[in-house]
Amino acid sequence: MVNQNAAKLKLPKHMQIHPVVNIAQLRPYKDGADRFPDRAEANQAPEPYINEQGAIFYKVEAILNRQITPHTKRVTYLVKFRGQDAHENLYIDEATLLEDVPELIAEYEKKHPRSASKQRKP
Repeated sequence: MVNQNAAKLKLPKHMQIHPVVNIAQLRPYKDGADRFPDRAEANQAPEPYINEQGAIFYKVEAILNRQITPHTKRVTYLVKFRGQDAHENLYIDEATLLEDVPELIAEYEKKHPRSASKQRKP
């Protein structure tokens, strides 16, 4: 407890949020095992890779979708990360993925070619 109205949380180092919160935001932990005995245990997320600069990386498992913003023509891909649930999927810009996983982009583009009007111009 920082004071009567605030508590300091112990958070993993990779979480870049302020650890002090108002006590009105806190609730006692209840695991729910007694209420839901048949529920499968949650999968433990894999540990992220953290480089020397402190940036966090997860391994890309698959490219699921592509979207092109109509006005800016910016291309982003929906990425599934290894060991993460579907709600953790993110749209990531094409340039970033071409640096990190060009083989997955090429594989996706081969399976789902762009129409002639939406081809990327060099």
